[in-house]
This record gives sequence, structure tokens and C-alpha cells, in this order.
Amino acid sequence: MQLEHPHAIRLEAGGPAALSREEILAATVRMAPERLVVGELSGPFAAAVLAYLSRGYDGSLTLIHGTSVEDALRRLESLCLMADLGLRLAEMRAMVAARIQLVTFQEHLPDVAAS
Repeated sequence: MQLEHPHAIRLEAGGPAALSREEILAATVRMAPERLVVGELSGPFAAAVLAYLSRGYDGSLTLIHGTSVEDALRRLESLCLMADLGLRLAEMRAMVAARIQLVTFQEHLPDVAAS
């Protein structure tokens, strides 16, 4: 993702000596950003992202895969449950609902041959 803004900072996880996504997220929040743009949500990392979104980063953005909007939200719930925060499903759903304001869905359509 290329963000062309003079105040945008890109931090990336990966490689043998790199920080984990959780460590990068915590370091990012210590910088007091106005917005968070997080790549793909996966595993227990999803719960960490949702926890930080509760701190008021309006206009933040992240990605999750699903075959529909409903499937993506169910997947987000499942990923958060994997973090083993001790929350029941109803509590996890309430947490997701409180932090997600907009979901967009993009679908790949089969290529149409030019006539």
C-alpha cells in the first residue's frame, strides 16, 4: 500500500529479525497517530487491532477476507476468539459491532471477453 502523504509512516513486519505485527502495532500507537491503516487481519492479531481501534482512531482502515460481508464479520469474530481474551461470543460480537462502522465488499467478476 502506497500512501502519498508527508506525515505517513510505513512500518512492516517480516523477516527473521523483524518485530511482530503486535509489537509494530504497539509502537505505532505510542506515536499517537490520528489514524491507523493496518494490512490484513489474521489470527489473534485481529483482537489487538480491535482493542486499539477502541481508542478513537477515526478513519482507520484494515482488510479481512471473506466470501461476503457477513462471512467477513463472522471471520473477524472467530479471529478475535482465537486471542482467548476470556470473552463469550455475544461479548465478542458486541466488541466488533462497537468498533466497526463501515464494511465494504469487493468481489472479483469473471473476465468478459471483448466483443
